[in-house]
Amino acid sequence: MKDANGDPVIGASVVENGTTNSTVTDIEAAFKSKIKNGNSALKISYLGFKPQTIALNGRSKLEVKLVEDASNLGEVVVIGYAIMARKSLLLRCHMCHLRTSLVWQV
Repeated sequence: MKDANGDPVIGASVVENGTTNSTVTDIEAAFKSKIKNGNSALKISYLGFKPQTIALNGRSKLEVKLVEDASNLGEVVVIGYAIMARKSLLLRCHMCHLRTSLVWQV
């Protein structure tokens, strides 16, 4: 699975249509899955790319090139949560401030 530049797409979702059978691409942008029906289709999707549905037609190997789709990226919201001790948080904030101060004192 590659993008338009030929770079691997890691973590793309691959789902066999009509089933709950799914997987994601690995670090080499490859995937393995036990397909229930060799004539079914796979739906492939990844954030920032247009989803594709590819008919297997009995094939066991596929080469997929995803097409970029930046139109939906404005709708992405990332939220992170963490729990840590207040002492640890204050120490990290102080260290960040110290690093910032050192950078600007050139």
